[in-house]
Amino acid sequence: MSLIARLEEIVGHPDSTARLNEILENLELYIEAHFEYEESIMRRVGFPCVDEHSKQHQDMRQHLRSLSALAGGGFAVPPEHAIQLVEGWLNWHLDGADRRLSDFLKERRIDLSKFV
Repeated sequence: MSLIARLEEIVGHPDSTARLNEILENLELYIEAHFEYEESIMRRVGFPCVDEHSKQHQDMRQHLRSLSALAGGGFAVPPEHAIQLVEGWLNWHLDGADRRLSDFLKERRIDLSKFV
C-alpha cells in the first residue's frame, strides 16, 4: 500500500495522530533514499539543472520535517493536510523538474538500469 493511500486510510480515524507520525516517518525515510538516488544519477550524467532540482528536494524534506515536528509535538495535524502537501508537491515536481530530467535522459539515451 502506498504511503499516500495509508494517509487517506487514517482520515477520520480516532488514532490518526499516532498513525500520522508513523506514516510521516516512513515517508521521510523513503524520500530521503529516493532523492539521494535521483541526485546521484543527476550528478553522474551531468544534468545541468541538478542544483535547482536538488533544491526542490530539500524544500520537500523541510516541509515534511516541519509537519513531523508538529505532529510529533502533540499538535493535531489533520491527515488531509499531509495528503494535500504530499500530493500537491509531487504533482508539481513530476510535471516540472522530473519531466525535465526525463527529457534530458531520453535525449541522451541514458539507460537508468546501469545505475541500479
